[in-house]
Amino acid sequence: MAARHCTVLMGDIIKSEELPRQDLYSKFNKAVRDANQQFAAKLASPLTITLGDEFQGLLDNPGDAFEIANTMRLDLLFSGIACRFVVGQSVLQTPVNKEAAWNMLGDGLAGARARLNEKQDTNAYRFTLLKAEADARMTATQDLLEAMGGVLTEMELAWTAAQMKTLKCWREKNADVEATAAELKVAQRTVYKSVERAEWDAYNNRLTALRGYLSTALTE
Repeated sequence: MAARHCTVLMGDIIKSEELPRQDLYSKFNKAVRDANQQFAAKLASPLTITLGDEFQGLLDNPGDAFEIANTMRLDLLFSGIACRFVVGQSVLQTPVNKEAAWNMLGDGLAGARARLNEKQDTNAYRFTLLKAEADARMTATQDLLEAMGGVLTEMELAWTAAQMKTLKCWREKNADVEATAAELKVAQRTVYKSVERAEWDAYNNRLTALRGYLSTALTE
């Protein structure tokens, strides 16, 4: 069969050993299940939990992989669980398993796994490009992607507990200030101030720019 260029998305829970097992199991499984339902049309191989706190899946578009990573990152973060991700290029040498993301072989999968397992790095959004070690341009591109991932991570880590509570509701209410204020039982001005101090607009502008780049410049 012909080799297939694809994007691998992997993720795992940060310091899972410190979290209550049943709560972690429930929330992590729900996040994976929800992502599979929400992004079913974009997944070549569904997100599959490979161990108790890790998952992987395959997509055709790296921008879509990043969107899933960010969606899951925020869903889990706002529920008290930190998760790291890697979006990596791969060339699959075996058929795509459309039922579960395992029992497949290809270039780039091991590299993505190795990058995910660099646990001393605080960057929640990591990237691996196939030619980065041999091609200076691709090395620079990978470094730029990693830097952008680091910026987003730093913004997330700066959010206070109160800001995350507001942002969680803000997302759920589709940025409806009246509905958010009513749900949180606070003034609308309080909602606006919390969203502004969290730099939510700047955060989303960076997300949009990064996803757009991944969806165009890095698509085979």
